[in-house]
Amino acid sequence: MTWWNWYCYDCKWRGVAQELAEDFDTEEGWVCPKCNSIKIEDMGWHKEEDENTRD
Repeated sequence: MTWWNWYCYDCKWRGVAQELAEDFDTEEGWVCPKCNSIKIEDMGWHKEEDENTRD
């Protein structure tokens, strides 16, 4: 089972705050670690099944 709360609207990345990349040139200071987009949002905690927890 995987938990995530951050979402990138550009590349559909999902993860947690510790995975965000720092970018001091942006207003927020954080970007998507996969595509460097600023279009990221804290969506609240979501639980996602993965290959180890599916029946």
